[in-house]
Amino acid sequence: MEKLRAIEDYIKEVFERGGTDLHLAPKSPPGIRIGGKMRALGDHLLTSEETNYLIFSLLDEQQRKRLSEDWELDFLLESNVGRLRGNAHYTRNGLELALRLLPSDVPRLEVLGHRKEVVDLCQIRQGLILVAGVAGSGKTTTLASMVRTISKIRSGVIVTIEDPIEYHIGHAAALVKQREIGSSTKTCEVVPQNGARGLLNK
Repeated sequence: MEKLRAIEDYIKEVFERGGTDLHLAPKSPPGIRIGGKMRALGDHLLTSEETNYLIFSLLDEQQRKRLSEDWELDFLLESNVGRLRGNAHYTRNGLELALRLLPSDVPRLEVLGHRKEVVDLCQIRQGLILVAGVAGSGKTTTLASMVRTISKIRSGVIVTIEDPIEYHIGHAAALVKQREIGSSTKTCEVVPQNGARGLLNK
């Protein structure tokens, strides 16, 4: 039976095998998603203690405190193979983790398959635009791409409040200020009264 490995080894295998997600849960072997299908990494069933150890090894003290208080935590992980979005949460079996590899660059709206009407929305200067969908449908990626598009065609200041920051959006014609809940702002309720506004991944 395969023994417990370091979390970095599991993440590396996801990348090397062309996977998108890593899942850790008690009473189950570590699993990766490849082509939309889940596959087990070995036959070692994780215990609650092992799962907790692997998850807490990724978190700093502040993140551990938030997880303890809220019973759920969204966070960003910078690893040797790239950036990952993480969600730690409790179920009836205990603490579990889902990690997803993130693209290194913000995709263009056209690459994401959006129609011209979505691109045209980036020209609007007033009003409220809602991007909705089920988990994993690309809401955050779409919003990041829209912010990127706006920053290129319009001068000004764009402020995003994110939890966590998944994509790094560079400055262009507009200055993009990305703020993360828990590290650079305490809450999404404090939003500047001036400038363009973006609210991502909330």
